[in-house]
Amino acid sequence: MIRATLDTNIWLSSILWTGRPYWIRKAIEGKEFISVTSLKILNELTRVLREYFQFSDDDAYEWYLRVGEMSEVLSPKLTLNLIEDDPDDNKFVECALEGRARYVVTRDRHLLKVKEYEGVRMVDDGKFIGILKG
Repeated sequence: MIRATLDTNIWLSSILWTGRPYWIRKAIEGKEFISVTSLKILNELTRVLREYFQFSDDDAYEWYLRVGEMSEVLSPKLTLNLIEDDPDDNKFVECALEGRARYVVTRDRHLLKVKEYEGVRMVDDGKFIGILKG
């Protein structure tokens, strides 16, 4: 079974709009692949929902729980300094490595620039859907 870590921007897009990220979230719910996330990613998702999209604390926390329930949630011990231009993005690769995920699904240019790290491929949502449809 494919294992993947979704960037916060993919989770946000799947919550706020329909389109490829929404299809990816539905694929997780349909158990078509395994989502691997971390407490850091969940915390960032909740913060962004509240601060940038005016979700109430309760609604943002509901998404925290929902994403956590449909994912394997880790608290990685690994610390990388791979993404020097945006060090906060390292959490996605750390999560993928410790969670044995083969992909980080993202639209973030810093991550996509890396392309691959220790067997983890950085792919955009369109490429990932192609992989799932195989």
